[in-house]
Amino acid sequence: MDASSVITKLAPYTRVLLDVFAMLAGTIGIATYRRNARVRRAEWLSSLHSKFFETTTYKKTRQLLEAKGEEYAALRKALADNQTNAEVELFVNYLNFFEFVGALRELDQLSSQEIDRLFDYYLRQLADDSIIRGFVETQGFESLQALFVTRAQRRKGRL
Repeated sequence: MDASSVITKLAPYTRVLLDVFAMLAGTIGIATYRRNARVRRAEWLSSLHSKFFETTTYKKTRQLLEAKGEEYAALRKALADNQTNAEVELFVNYLNFFEFVGALRELDQLSSQEIDRLFDYYLRQLADDSIIRGFVETQGFESLQALFVTRAQRRKGRL
């Protein structure tokens, strides 16, 4: 048996082996891509978490909303009266963070579940206050308003 007859006899098997290796390589490539995408998403969510919780940028506003003391009452009055002061400016920055989160949701970069897991408590604080909700509605925070609406709809669906 010469070399050309051996090659001719093995040719169908070679093609099958090449197809199997190509499918295996494709499957490994897809699995690697998905794993890397999940890792990048987790890193990105961690960065978003850090910006909100670990930096001092939003800490004072979180504390003010949490305490519901005199500063909170003053902020609500300023919002209702459409006044501007340092606390209102800090609060607008806080709302801008959630506006960004809402925009990411609209772009399908964040899921509703991810938003709920990271920020449910804080979004509830905002949505449950009628003065804050009114400020959000009248001051052009469309993406944040959309977050309020979708959260309320999901909650109604759970009841």
